[in-house]
Amino acid sequence: MAEAWDLRSNIKAKPGSQGTLFGIGDKDSVLNPSQRWPRGYTPERKNEVTKALDHGTSVHGTDYIHPLAVHARVVDTISRSTMPSEHLRGLRSIEHTAAPGTQGVYYPERRSLHAPVLRSDQQENDTMGKVLIHELGHHHDSQELPARSLEGISDEAVVSHAQRTLDARREDAKYPLPAEPNATMRAQARVQVKSGRAEGYADNYMQEHYRTRGRNPQPVTEGMYEINHPEQSIRDNYPGYRDVRPKVEHLGPQFKDGHLF
Repeated sequence: MAEAWDLRSNIKAKPGSQGTLFGIGDKDSVLNPSQRWPRGYTPERKNEVTKALDHGTSVHGTDYIHPLAVHARVVDTISRSTMPSEHLRGLRSIEHTAAPGTQGVYYPERRSLHAPVLRSDQQENDTMGKVLIHELGHHHDSQELPARSLEGISDEAVVSHAQRTLDARREDAKYPLPAEPNATMRAQARVQVKSGRAEGYADNYMQEHYRTRGRNPQPVTEGMYEINHPEQSIRDNYPGYRDVRPKVEHLGPQFKDGHLF
């Protein structure tokens, strides 16, 4: 009978040595985690996200992009982020939109989000990843804190925005306008303040959890609305946004010049 060969390695690290190359079972690995996992996440993290998506969330492509390609990018983006996989609970679908731009939409009544998930180059894909995590922030808010965007909205803030809007309209008005905003104007202002706060919360979520692509994933120090809109536009159209957005210096000790340490 032929002798059975034991093909297992008998190489053991010597005292004081650097350790094994991949450090399987060895805390003194030569390669650190970012070198071992160049996509910025472990296989275990990828499996965790995949299972969470497969548990009730459908992913759709377009006529030009196969759903499997979109699914792969969604898994890649979420796996690299620090977003808990439990936050996907209740999300029914992720729809890739082929429209140009960097805007996504979350539909709370359908628990569905539409976002341009996939693009051709890394810079654009980083932007698309931010959009995806931002919209997932809306989903998390709608599931966990549905009334949060209304909290802390004072009548003074609403009336102040309504008055600014009214004064701006007065310059080009072809008919007399009231001196102070009426009930309808205040109601419209409240909706705008609520919308701005919701976008601020979603950008807070994106900023907390999104990580850039590559071997050394980094956080970002700007929200999607700060990237896409000038400050005056944010003030005019999303008046509650600044109420809930932190300053860069308040993001925590892990941030320094936009990098995680």
